[in-house]
Amino acid sequence: MIRKTMLTGFILLGLGFTLGAQAGQLEALGFAPTARDGMTEYRQVVGDVGVTILPNPQVTPMGIRFLGELGELLPSLQVIKPESILLTLRTGESVGVLRVSDLTVEGRQLVNLLPEGLVFRYANALVYDFSMVIDNLRLRVRGQFINEQELVTKLLRIANNPSEYLLSQDSEYVFRFMKEVQAQNKEILEQLAQTQSDLTRAHDRIAELETDLTQSNEDFETLMNGLLVLNSRSLFGGLSDFDRSAVSMLVEWGRINPDATQKDARDWVKDQNLNISNRVIQAVMVLFFNTVE
Repeated sequence: MIRKTMLTGFILLGLGFTLGAQAGQLEALGFAPTARDGMTEYRQVVGDVGVTILPNPQVTPMGIRFLGELGELLPSLQVIKPESILLTLRTGESVGVLRVSDLTVEGRQLVNLLPEGLVFRYANALVYDFSMVIDNLRLRVRGQFINEQELVTKLLRIANNPSEYLLSQDSEYVFRFMKEVQAQNKEILEQLAQTQSDLTRAHDRIAELETDLTQSNEDFETLMNGLLVLNSRSLFGGLSDFDRSAVSMLVEWGRINPDATQKDARDWVKDQNLNISNRVIQAVMVLFFNTVE
């Protein structure tokens, strides 16, 4: 528990500043100057709590009242167990950051939900303004400080039902979140429409390509049949047709046996008892597989 001397110390500190306190007066009040990043801050341990006045304090009567209210508040805390206090004294608004070592309410530890500690501000009244992080959801907790019980009860209610608190207290956040969701949904719908359009065009193009492929295959077959007829003409130049199904079987066999020679092809045709002349076999092996003797 912070000793009552905290209150006295803050009041004396405030009086010291009203008289234009310098570093020596801070030291006289028990604050030791410590250099940090090329600047001087003032520290004191009161009870088990480290109190730090950050560099370049700007003390006004309002800031002195802030020190006085903190001096009254800290010794009265029963549930909130302070660990350290950082004080920033400025002309417009003074800030106190209270680091907490323990905050157990109805058996639930809340310290881990307060990554920034408890932040108190003072302009015309003592208010709290800090964040609670629950399930990756950052909730801003603001209000005028009435007493410790009111604050810890509020923290427990938020911890137990963060969604309800978000909906009931932070309508601006909810509205912004809804706008973001609407924008995301609009973007997704636009992307889906574009994708569907692309798919339709792709489907049409595939159908065109399939038609072209079918026509190309037919043209290729006609051309190859014509070449086979030309390359299998008789000694005296006469043209004769051939068994196309038998030639198809020979072509399939040739694809399975890419190293086959024309002799291998003739032997296979003979074994299969197919009606294909040697001239046609020769033409197939040359035209399809570039195999010559």
